[in-house]
Amino acid sequence: MKKALFLLVLCGVASGVMAQESKDKPKDKPKGLKSYAAVKWNPASLAFGKLSLFGEYNYRAKRSITVGIGIPMEKSHSFDIDKKSTAVTTKTTSFMGGYRMYMGKKSMSGFYFEPYLKYTKNELGTILRDVDLEGQTADFLVASKYSGFGGGFQLGLQMTLFKRVTLDLMILGLEGSSAKHTMFMQDIKSSIPWDQVDEDKAEKEITDITKDIPLIGSKIKVTADKNTRTISSEYKGFWPGYRGGITIGVKF
Repeated sequence: MKKALFLLVLCGVASGVMAQESKDKPKDKPKGLKSYAAVKWNPASLAFGKLSLFGEYNYRAKRSITVGIGIPMEKSHSFDIDKKSTAVTTKTTSFMGGYRMYMGKKSMSGFYFEPYLKYTKNELGTILRDVDLEGQTADFLVASKYSGFGGGFQLGLQMTLFKRVTLDLMILGLEGSSAKHTMFMQDIKSSIPWDQVDEDKAEKEITDITKDIPLIGSKIKVTADKNTRTISSEYKGFWPGYRGGITIGVKF
């Protein structure tokens, strides 16, 4: 039960941030120097229930504007939870805009620093079967929703292969969001209302689990309703996150 709930509470996927640009004003591109653009794709994003596409426009020497969009595409994963194979579905929507500064001598190539803004929305669902509630079993329909807006910064390395293909390695990205996360669980195995003891036990069980989540656990509000046989949790506030990954694209 605890493994399942940790997985569901922490899935959610994360960006109010500060980033400081160099005081030296970047020089404009010399006349005749070509501007570049690239369209990129993050293959790993499919595992998180979205198709992530990115664009980059190099408008000034070693300076680029970046945009990204995550198109929701529901994905199902199978996890071994409490020795049972459980299907978990997820889908994500995201939007991102950034300002990229390259540290090398070439445009759109080499190490870079990039502050960015980001919006993310994630939905996750599953059914947990035969959950042990101190001698009784229950099947829980579970729905998790997350939305957050914020910002962050990342360090990365972009390489150009065969003059046209870009390989963008997002090495280290730290972000924070003003976020809201809710989780709803309903016992669908029985239509008989819980008694007061069952309600108190269910609420305490989830509270004991969520309070162990770093940084945000103590601020998660948990409630149980014996008449509808439901448990719900809600969190509003700062949500820390990490960003990393690889994109492959075409340069024009």
